[in-house]
Amino acid sequence: MKRLSIAQRARSARLCRAFLAATCLLYLDVLPVWRTFRLMLPRLARWFAVALLIPLSGGHLFLLQTVAWGGMTITYAQTERLTVALKKTFDGKHPCKLCRFIAEEKKSEKEKKLQKFETRIDFLCEIKPLTLYPPSFDLPTMPRHPTHSRTESPLPPPPRDLLG
Repeated sequence: MKRLSIAQRARSARLCRAFLAATCLLYLDVLPVWRTFRLMLPRLARWFAVALLIPLSGGHLFLLQTVAWGGMTITYAQTERLTVALKKTFDGKHPCKLCRFIAEEKKSEKEKKLQKFETRIDFLCEIKPLTLYPPSFDLPTMPRHPTHSRTESPLPPPPRDLLG
């Protein structure tokens, strides 16, 4: 085995100390972040679930409609008073391109739902009733008249104590 010189030993000791210091600093740096992340994880999961449910419930069209109403109100308010702009926005007689697109999407979603429902009904109507027949088994029966009767007489009662 080769022996290390004093300079090499000192150098390796410095490297070990530097490595340990870096590891400790990294651990102390990462630990609070991990604790915070661990506490935030359930909240992030809930927000992620809500973000996934919004398009399923038609929320994306609601958000688009809100943007369309805001844009229409701003556009009409540039040329007219705010009350008139709001009336024009919500009366339904002056739809913008985005409002027409949203109305078409809502119609197509309703048609898709009706088509899915009709296919479900057809599927349910094609099911034939299923009848189950239980296995047959014989019940044990009791004879009506006993085949033998007791011939012994009952035991006499124990004597009674006359004094007690």
